Amino acid sequence: MIDIVIIFFIIVFYIFYRLTNSDKVYHYVLLFLVIQYLMINSNTFNKNNPDKLDLLNLIDQKYKPKTELFDKNKKYEYPFILKPSQCSSCSKGVELIKDHSELSKYIKSYGNGKLIYQTFIDTPHDYTILYEKNPFSKKGNIKNIYKTIYGNEIFKSENSTIDLTKSIKRNDLITPQLEKTIDSISSKIKGFYLGRYDIRVNSIEDLKNGNIYILELNGSMGFNNDTYTFNLLKRYIIGILFILKRIIYGLLNILKIDCLNPLIVFTNMCISFKCNDIFQLFNSDR
Repeated sequence: MIDIVIIFFIIVFYIFYRLTNSDKVYHYVLLFLVIQYLMINSNTFNKNNPDKLDLLNLIDQKYKPKTELFDKNKKYEYPFILKPSQCSSCSKGVELIKDHSELSKYIKSYGNGKLIYQTFIDTPHDYTILYEKNPFSKKGNIKNIYKTIYGNEIFKSENSTIDLTKSIKRNDLITPQLEKTIDSISSKIKGFYLGRYDIRVNSIEDLKNGNIYILELNGSMGFNNDTYTFNLLKRYIIGILFILKRIIYGLLNILKIDCLNPLIVFTNMCISFKCNDIFQLFNSDR
């Protein structure tokens, strides 16, 4: 997805240049920050800075495996899932723990941060559901469903990264009951308008009937799996349209006066992108 983001900003900067003929670097930095601010506001639950566990705690227990903050001093029945509570790209750090030795190894790698414990749902039926709801609408809908295809092992021992290109689109599994269930769950998460649910089910019939286990809710990083196509033109069109939709949703939330404090967002961006470098860009062109 990063290549799509880069292409998007190249197009935006080129259009801006053609319209303004500006050669001031700080103009482009400001444009970048404004676009980022709009995208971040596509989901306004971010203003409370929730992590994965906070979001999962907003979901009714019947729609998720047992999920709690991992306690190093507590004995858990193997196997179980551990994952970092903060965002981990491409499922990095999400691992199936089958015995004490694997637990010890995992703690050495990730034990310094906040961890999430989940019971393991032992089923091959693993799906992602992309959900969208216009901020001015009362009802949202499912945009697509993908079934994840794994190799011989559900989680790799050294690196649990999931290759999202190994998935099959299954929009034929979208039913009124499933949409009703996902929309009901989503409506209870204040400020959630666009993102991807990672789920497991015991059977296809359970999926159609809305009997699901939500493993994770991806808001800001809940990308559209339609972008994982070998047709580059189609990939970039879908990805750019998806980014534009985030920008539009962000603008709509701002119009609703349901948005993040821009000073807080800008401060976080400065921390992420090394604020000294940004200020140098501003000063160098003034």
